[in-house]
Amino acid sequence: MKYAWVAYTCFLVAIGIGRLVQKILLDGGGFASRYLPLLVAIVLAIGVMGQVYQKKIARAWFWQSVLWLSVAASTLTIALCLYLALMVGTITTAAVLLIFVIVILPAQMQIWHYSYRSAGIWGAT
Repeated sequence: MKYAWVAYTCFLVAIGIGRLVQKILLDGGGFASRYLPLLVAIVLAIGVMGQVYQKKIARAWFWQSVLWLSVAASTLTIALCLYLALMVGTITTAAVLLIFVIVILPAQMQIWHYSYRSAGIWGAT
């Protein structure tokens, strides 16, 4: 099962790199527009690998914060998808955004398990 998670994290990082390349080639955008998707993908991948290999990386509160920030971002993205699909009528854009939320869901579940359910890793913290 570890190999499946390694493949998943490579897929996450590949999506981040793909978005970076797209932003560089097609439109300028600012620093956050270019690098934030890759940074988020790398942070999520590190959290997933910490859970998979049962290694203590950073602190539990850091991963709890990452989890809740990503859940909040996913919730806002779902709301945006509903708005785009129902009010604006751009089903394709809404579907692409929804696919990204679905792709991130396994990482969120792993980071939840890592930060809240892995007391053996964190000890007394």
